[in-house]
Amino acid sequence: MTQDSNYCNSTETNTAKKFGRRAFLGTAGTSIALGLAGCTGGGGGSNSGDGPFAGQTLRVTTWSGEYTERFRNTIKPWYEEESGGTLEVIPGWSELISQIRSAPENNPPYDVTITDGYFYYQGRSDDLFEPVRYDNVPNYEGVHQFLKEFRGDNNEYGVPVDGEPIAMPYNSDIDFDPTSWSDLQSDEAEKITLEGGFYAYPMQIGAIIADDLEGTDEMYDEQYHDAPWEALSSLDVASWYSSGAEVWEHLSQGIANIGQYYYATSKIKARDDSTNLDLVVPEVTGGYFDNFCVVRGTDKRDMAEHYLNFLLDPEIQSRWSEESWEVKSHSECEYPDFVAEDLPTTNEEMEEQLNFPNWEYLTSHSDKFNQDFNETKQSS
Repeated sequence: MTQDSNYCNSTETNTAKKFGRRAFLGTAGTSIALGLAGCTGGGGGSNSGDGPFAGQTLRVTTWSGEYTERFRNTIKPWYEEESGGTLEVIPGWSELISQIRSAPENNPPYDVTITDGYFYYQGRSDDLFEPVRYDNVPNYEGVHQFLKEFRGDNNEYGVPVDGEPIAMPYNSDIDFDPTSWSDLQSDEAEKITLEGGFYAYPMQIGAIIADDLEGTDEMYDEQYHDAPWEALSSLDVASWYSSGAEVWEHLSQGIANIGQYYYATSKIKARDDSTNLDLVVPEVTGGYFDNFCVVRGTDKRDMAEHYLNFLLDPEIQSRWSEESWEVKSHSECEYPDFVAEDLPTTNEEMEEQLNFPNWEYLTSHSDKFNQDFNETKQSS
């Protein structure tokens, strides 16, 4: 691959050099000056100001909802101050990949898109992303080794930035404190709510409960494909929720006592005294991780890779973690104590605790797994 731009020889910001890491985390109102004057980018824009991409606009996607709100309040102004350009934040969900696919190759709907593992697999398979020129993303060097290797292509088309384990939120007044997914099989685990819209993450939980193989390996060995569904069928499932709003409704109304949901939102709910919720992140769990990818045909490839490098800066990730409580990818990222006590924050902890879906395998078996999932829901 051709590498025609290398604007960053340092992985550390000027702000980071001037202040210690913890001092930096306390300067939430200060500017982030990365000292990258003299960088050049591709394409024009509408904004003006100081910085290597002054006057240019970068269109980037985020997950709709609270994630976008946090992103707009943090990453957007921070990056605009550093780059001199404008960050146009476009929220979305299932349509993100289809919009790239349907657009002309030389006129993409955005320049950088967020992808979970499934979207990354789809986009890579359909040649929707530009390969990352890693000479332009030196902060990637500090990414956890586990996250450098967890994609089958070693992140050729996108950098890992953030992700979430599946957490177990539960009502604080139940008679026991669950610590693992297997605890859902106990007599005390009554009225459980699980995701009902898609099979992959409930199947992960079922595989962990089955415990015939390591982690979630039952999902990838045909001899054990029935085990996750049998495990889920053994639980006292009161509901299969269809949206994030519904899971919290079921927990608050007493329809369910224990649930399955992503960590960051679960933690927000648990820290709200009005919810009467607690949570645990089991020692072995499922989850997802986001890769940020440069979209094919963009004329802002240099600015896009500058943005990817910014997202991997350990100081930025540490500051971002004060507001947005996902697992971050850089090994030097620091978290608030109340988040660090829940999440895997070291490479070893990630290897031991996190299981991400193998979407290539799951896609090839999706018809059967969807059928099994629907039968499991109907029988509960």
